[in-house]
Amino acid sequence: MPTYQQSSEIGRTFWDSFIAGDIDTFASLLADDVVRLGPRDGNPDDVIRGKQPYVKFIRDIKATMPAHGGRTGVVGASPDGSWAFVHCIEVVATSPGSTKTVDVSNVLMMRINAAGLIDEIDIFRKEPSEDIGWTKATELMDASQRIRR
Repeated sequence: MPTYQQSSEIGRTFWDSFIAGDIDTFASLLADDVVRLGPRDGNPDDVIRGKQPYVKFIRDIKATMPAHGGRTGVVGASPDGSWAFVHCIEVVATSPGSTKTVDVSNVLMMRINAAGLIDEIDIFRKEPSEDIGWTKATELMDASQRIRR
């Protein structure tokens, strides 16, 4: 099992590579059977299962949000290193393809397996000042396909 320090670094690298669009680094941190639990609790359309579908989703985020970005806040881990967390601000488009953005405050909880890979990401967020309902996993992936045509 990774140490507290190693898990904290995994969490920071996960977030930093996502924001930078460094998909190779991002993907290298994920277990093949990773599960991403989106911020809409209990909504099956906001759950992604598997490394490849999750990496595709991240590519879709970058494709649909030209002004996407973010800032890192507090990063830490559980004392035993089994969980990492990142409090962060994600800069999200208000609609597909838009450069108009809103800041979204998130806490990402990442379970780290014995191999040092993330096998679960659970996302908690404060509701932003503008509606970003289009960012639900299935809707965002549909928007990405429309933009790429």
